[in-house]
Amino acid sequence: MMVIIASLALIIWSSLYQTNMMIAMAVMIGLGVLVGMMIPSILISWLIIALTTLGSAILLLGYVVIAAPIKLALLFTFPVIASLTLVAREMITGWGWLDKNRSEIQSYAAHYDPVTKLLTRYNAVKLYEKCMLYIHDRDDVNLWTNVSAVHWTHSTQFQQFHEQEYNQMLQEIARVLKIDRLPSESLYYLGNATFMIISHELSDRVLEQLNDHTKRLLNKIEVNGAAAQYKWGTQKIDRQNVAHFMTFEKVDRHLQREMETDIVTEYLKGNVIDG
Repeated sequence: MMVIIASLALIIWSSLYQTNMMIAMAVMIGLGVLVGMMIPSILISWLIIALTTLGSAILLLGYVVIAAPIKLALLFTFPVIASLTLVAREMITGWGWLDKNRSEIQSYAAHYDPVTKLLTRYNAVKLYEKCMLYIHDRDDVNLWTNVSAVHWTHSTQFQQFHEQEYNQMLQEIARVLKIDRLPSESLYYLGNATFMIISHELSDRVLEQLNDHTKRLLNKIEVNGAAAQYKWGTQKIDRQNVAHFMTFEKVDRHLQREMETDIVTEYLKGNVIDG
């Protein structure tokens, strides 16, 4: 826009003089735009210095019958237009970089949760459904996967009044999972204070031991001086039931029901102990 405005202003102004002055001005503007668009900035600097020096020698020192204002205009039109075009080119290039960088940030946010430093639901869906295809199609191999979900109960109400403490709690839960779970297991943060653990080919006894130990560690985390509460859901998927859990949405809904049952069970256990 700056280049266009400056070019129009110079052409209109030069038209007040002789016609050939307007043509000369248009040529200088065209050269400035081409140089600013096509040549690297470092070369433009040297070219401006060289051509400005040469033009000064011709127009100012030589005998050229042109009014002084138009002489100065012709002398500085090329470097000014070339510089403005270079600035515009750099700005456009910068905007392109920002757009590219913005798309990379959005992609990063879709794959990686910045609070928990865990992969997100998007990645969990990809891995889970790939595993289901293997289990379903490879009938020659005994494959199975365990999917466990952990939800911090009452987190929504807590978040409304304690945003910073809420994020710290999520980080603490994520830290426990990263330290306690096996390297072969995959950890994800699904949002809404819900975490997922995908385990491959672990026996029922080993998985139960792992989950019990994780529960003990999580129960040590306190929120406002009281132990945090969690809902758990676990589902084993093998050749026998893989057809019922081919998509992530199906296992997710099943785990949601499991977690609701888990909190009711814990509530009933508490009543029995109190009684």
